[in-house]
Amino acid sequence: MDTSRKIQQFLLRSLIPFACCIVVGLIFFPKDIFRPHMAAFQFVDSGIVASLFYNMMVFLKPRRAYVGLLFLYVMQLVLDGPLNPIAVLRDVCYIGGIGVAIVLFIRYFKPNLYTGYLYSAVTLAGLYPLVFIVATEINLVVLKTFGVPLIPYVAVMVQTSYMFAPGVLLALLVGFAAGVGIELSERLVAPTETHMAEAVPDGGNYAPN
Repeated sequence: MDTSRKIQQFLLRSLIPFACCIVVGLIFFPKDIFRPHMAAFQFVDSGIVASLFYNMMVFLKPRRAYVGLLFLYVMQLVLDGPLNPIAVLRDVCYIGGIGVAIVLFIRYFKPNLYTGYLYSAVTLAGLYPLVFIVATEINLVVLKTFGVPLIPYVAVMVQTSYMFAPGVLLALLVGFAAGVGIELSERLVAPTETHMAEAVPDGGNYAPN
């Protein structure tokens, strides 16, 4: 497959889920979605990471996709500002949580030609809250283990990164939006070359929708 064509497909397929996250975010949190220190900013932040990592898993071999996720983690650290142990751990759980949700979706829940249009949206809407509840608890347990006082600032810093400041509903909405975008991208811009089956057990039955 021509490299330029592959890049075009990657960018377009990544743009669609991100755009869906923005649209859903604007519907529910129009005043806060573009404010980096508000929980609703996760429609932007998580939308970018989930869209890029999903399509890395489509176009790249799994090992290279995981390296790409590591790069996204480093970029997240840089953009978040001054480094400190709390921020490093928070972003490990945050980016790792997105990665786990996407990998679980691909390995065990990836739709085929016969699933409905909302399958991906409903599935990720369920996976996102579950994964990030676990990620939040792991983060808080580690902080307590090392004696970090969970003053309100620290607790909010952790929880807003996992979309739990307004509650689990925010994680559900982000997962739903990302799922809608992924489904649309599969149906509108099916890749002519993919490594997705390498990430699925037993060789996989992945086929673009």
